[in-house]
Amino acid sequence: MKNRINEILNEVKRLAKEYKLITGRVMGVTGEIAENETSKILGLELVQVRNPGYDSIKKDNEKIIKYEIKGRIKSNKYRSQRTSKININEEWDKLLLTIMNDDYEVLDIYEADKKEIVKALQKTGSKARSEKFTLSLGEVIRVSQKVWSNNKGL
Repeated sequence: MKNRINEILNEVKRLAKEYKLITGRVMGVTGEIAENETSKILGLELVQVRNPGYDSIKKDNEKIIKYEIKGRIKSNKYRSQRTSKININEEWDKLLLTIMNDDYEVLDIYEADKKEIVKALQKTGSKARSEKFTLSLGEVIRVSQKVWSNNKGL
């Protein structure tokens, strides 16, 4: 089954690249690809689709760590790319930010504890941060640690 999922995702990546070439727009598959690729790379277990709060888990001894995964295509065109909405009221322990290239290959993965993300969201000054619950990628990276890199990244 995992092989079939990988085949499907490879086809989705191919179609998304072609779509972008034709339209100039990124197809709305970045999050799904990021969740699958990140989970595979870090050895996490994907949870059921549309699970409120988190996308993957890791069993660490007797404890279960819950991960919220955010994915973005690296772009020099948009200096302050933002995450999608981060719901701090849902149940998750860590946020993973996955940066991919235009071919949907993972470049870098950053990990931040929920308390650091909440602190960054509650910082005064940005309407997007305080009302829309989004952070710039730079803000996420500042409160994170890089947990994986293919050495082509940021």
